[in-house]
Amino acid sequence: MRRHKLIDKVTCMEIKGKPSTQTSLCLTLLTPTDHNDFQSLLKGFLAVLQPNLHHHIKHQVTNHISTTGPPVYSTPRRLSPDKLKTAINEFQHMLQLGIIRPSSSSWASPLHMVPIKS
Repeated sequence: MRRHKLIDKVTCMEIKGKPSTQTSLCLTLLTPTDHNDFQSLLKGFLAVLQPNLHHHIKHQVTNHISTTGPPVYSTPRRLSPDKLKTAINEFQHMLQLGIIRPSSSSWASPLHMVPIKS
């Protein structure tokens, strides 16, 4: 409980709470198999809750950002072979999902990779 709120760090959902001096007897955990009003409401909107990255765009709006002058220069840095392989695989995966697309722009951002602690 933080600032009188109970926060779920996975879903970022929060609910206001009221501190009590009484001891809690038990906590209840709702599992996906439990039937409640919230679960039945969510079942009506599965298309919204499940990401679909291959959807067709229903409009003709495109964005174009005109830039002038040369790009900001940053010294290229080599990646270690294992980081390079991971980066290539991740970019290929995002390309297949349609999250990114090839670009001919001379603008780029440095890639910072940090290993995840186990």
